Amino acid sequence: SIVQDSMSGNITISQKAYFMRILQIFGLADIEGKSTPLPLSLVLSKSQSPTTDEEVKFMQGKPYRPLLASLAWGAGGTCPDLAYPVALLARFQENPGPAHWKALLHVCRYVKATLPYSITYRSNGEMRSAGGDLKPYGYADASYADCVDSRRSTLIHRIL
Repeated sequence: SIVQDSMSGNITISQKAYFMRILQIFGLADIEGKSTPLPLSLVLSKSQSPTTDEEVKFMQGKPYRPLLASLAWGAGGTCPDLAYPVALLARFQENPGPAHWKALLHVCRYVKATLPYSITYRSNGEMRSAGGDLKPYGYADASYADCVDSRRSTLIHRIL
């Protein structure tokens, strides 16, 4: 939903209804919420793809790709906090294993906990009349080759 406050001019964007529907479609409407997008100190790699018959059987029928794609679409709209976990999990969509599935479910639990969150663009009459006030931000790669498979860095930090 997109709502503009008539008094302040602020615009608030939310995808609560979208994410609620996604959780319903995938049978996750009743999951417990989590406060982090991914478990702390989580390390995922291609070596966690299914190797045993039991793991292959466990992953059969799991909607890994459709669920991940649905979360990716939402991340692009109003949830930039989902961008990293979705990008990380997308690396394994060719052959996801139980560890990848568990991590994806953790992201869904985070989505459940953050359903009320939204993005608000604030309007300031003085700034509008003066042409605005830009505050540039810089970003630095600071994960030091955290991808176990490629040894590339994936985490980016904002520099104020």
